[in-house]
Amino acid sequence: MKVVARLVTLLLTLGATPLLANTEYRLVGEARLSVLFWDIYDAALYTGDGRYRGISAPMLLKLHYLRAIERDDLIDATRDELQQVAPELPADQSDLHLKQLSRIWPSEIAPGDSLSFELTATGGTFRFNEQPIGHIDDTRFAKAFIAIWLADDSSYPHLSRRLRGES
Repeated sequence: MKVVARLVTLLLTLGATPLLANTEYRLVGEARLSVLFWDIYDAALYTGDGRYRGISAPMLLKLHYLRAIERDDLIDATRDELQQVAPELPADQSDLHLKQLSRIWPSEIAPGDSLSFELTATGGTFRFNEQPIGHIDDTRFAKAFIAIWLADDSSYPHLSRRLRGES
């Protein structure tokens, strides 16, 4: 009987990501961002049940980088994208958190590195290569940040739809 119970448990957990913040995640969608001739990263979105129901905690976005990118370039791109998907976000609040990100994120992300963002009830947690590196204690900013990849008016709507499991 114990063997059957273990097998059932194993089968139920296949396809789930590792536990983060005591939440087990299931894949919603995945996509590759390519710009011109360059592949930038592979992205994957996870929720507790593998379904996208809008931007709400908990959810996990994981980016697996295929090219090197420096932190300053990543901060600049994040600033531009936030202005596009969350223009209502006050500039001073955005600047404050972008400065925080410049302290949290590594100076360079190399091919093969991953950067993850887990949207939580209190904000969001960043992980670099699966290791926690920092937390943002602002749910409004955290939702705006993850909207960069999930919003209808993102710079890459096809990527957003695929992450949301729509195509």
